Amino acid sequence: MPTKGAIIGTALIALLCAVSANAAAARGEWGWAAIGVIPTIVLIHETVRDLRDRRRGRPAR
Repeated sequence: MPTKGAIIGTALIALLCAVSANAAAARGEWGWAAIGVIPTIVLIHETVRDLRDRRRGRPAR
């Protein structure tokens, strides 16, 4: 089962990636914004999967 700390840590890193991608887009640096979106999507997917696993009582992947 994923720990709460691991889930929170992953969610915070995903939030930081999203904020940095938005900041880059606001400055017109679309290349860096696109680079920031990819890890954001991956981390959000991992966070949702860990939350689902925790709810169902499955071991961490």
